[in-house]
Amino acid sequence: MKIEMHAHTSEGSSCAKVEAVEAVKMYAEAGFDAMVITNHYGRAIVEDRDYGDAVWKGFGEDPKVRSEAYLKGWRRAKAAGDALGIKVLLGMELTLDQGVEDFLLYGIPEDFVLRHSDIFQWPLEKVYELCSLEGIVVIQAHPCRAGSVFWGSPDCQIQDERFLDGVELNQVQDHNNNNPKVLAWTKVHPEKIVIMGSDFHKPHNVGCGWIETERDIQSMDDLVACLRDRDFRCCCKDAELAEA
Repeated sequence: MKIEMHAHTSEGSSCAKVEAVEAVKMYAEAGFDAMVITNHYGRAIVEDRDYGDAVWKGFGEDPKVRSEAYLKGWRRAKAAGDALGIKVLLGMELTLDQGVEDFLLYGIPEDFVLRHSDIFQWPLEKVYELCSLEGIVVIQAHPCRAGSVFWGSPDCQIQDERFLDGVELNQVQDHNNNNPKVLAWTKVHPEKIVIMGSDFHKPHNVGCGWIETERDIQSMDDLVACLRDRDFRCCCKDAELAEA
């Protein structure tokens, strides 16, 4: 199976430019068997934000409203996937208040935001403790991504390995992901999971990086087991980007 591990929809991520249904159509046409919707969850998403050229209406303070808003993009994508024959699974890209780093969570249940609506305020150690208890895999997204001069953000740093199950070799074309640094870290920590993802936000991001497995992935439990067993291989569209 060919699986996209990192994709956003405009219903749930302020920086995404493609609606859920269209995103799934693109991945079906690109020959993918499954994809994980990892919409952002963090302060920038739950609060109103004026980006100058666009205004993002935040998810609000009420946990139930936040939960429903967060699930909207995935639910629309799942319905489209059911119609097109592509499995669409629920994930999350979590940004904590403590820094600019992002964390991909695989294995969250539908009521995750409802039960933990303030999780972006937690330290990573507490997040990892919760995820370990609930069987959720924590992968640091684009862990060495260069900072943005436009946004005034610093470079990302790989966080404490005690609170990570693994890292992502991010293949999106729109950023300098410094993947050689990530690869160097994985050689020091061979026990950690290493995945590839496209970080899909825009049409040209479709299928930049993905994983493939011989397993029949029909649920997130199947995918989590596949990740923990390392029963997959990382693939990318552009060999040069794999090292960028």
